[in-house]
Amino acid sequence: SVAAGSTVITSRVIHMPSAIEEREVLYFWVPVLRSTAGLDIARLALYSFMHAVAERNYTRGERRAYAIIDEFQEVASFNIGRLLPFSAGVGLSMVMANQSVQNLKVGSTDIRDHVTTNANLRLFFSVANGDDIEELQKLSGEKTVWSQSRQRARGGSRSTLTTTTDTD
Repeated sequence: SVAAGSTVITSRVIHMPSAIEEREVLYFWVPVLRSTAGLDIARLALYSFMHAVAERNYTRGERRAYAIIDEFQEVASFNIGRLLPFSAGVGLSMVMANQSVQNLKVGSTDIRDHVTTNANLRLFFSVANGDDIEELQKLSGEKTVWSQSRQRARGGSRSTLTTTTDTD
């Protein structure tokens, strides 16, 4: 609602249901790592978008919508357990990017299990640390055993690294 006597400039208002209906692309750049206000704004934008997608789904049928969120663990960490199943049920596909598996633990909130359970596709472009290696092993069903052996060669020693992969 708008207070009496005030003017709303419609060109500066994002109406999420209209954006979904007209298949618009919305881009938000919110510096969430610098302030809690930015984090609240990002969460509000995501919630508004999800609500509009759900309303469209319930009233007029599904219209597939997409949300691409970089550093999503900062925005969605508190409600991820409800966010992912809900979004899938209303026709909202989410691309959620983060740097490593270790980033999925934000403060005392650990969202790794929610992401593993509810994400249909997980892509790893690099392995940043031991947690990432363990997660990849768990997902693949393989266990890598590293062993190092030394062989003496004439004039010094030579090291070799041997790997074996066991399937559970």
